[in-house]
Amino acid sequence: MIFIEQFKKIMQDAMPTFLGNPYYPWFDFYKGTDGQLTVDFMKVLEEQAEQVSEEEQTRGLTAFYQSVQFENDFFA
Repeated sequence: MIFIEQFKKIMQDAMPTFLGNPYYPWFDFYKGTDGQLTVDFMKVLEEQAEQVSEEEQTRGLTAFYQSVQFENDFFA
């Protein structure tokens, strides 16, 4: 949900200069969501995680942490 608020803020603040940005369609997509995509995704992810080993869950969590770091770097 935090990301959706970030997207809305970025789109609102930078709209006049952001239209030519190659990432505009990506931001525009998330701007129009109400957060339900994230809720649905997390539900499926939790269901799938219950079906794999603890080792695979740990690897998945590590990959998630890395992706969050990459996203933080992107927004920085």
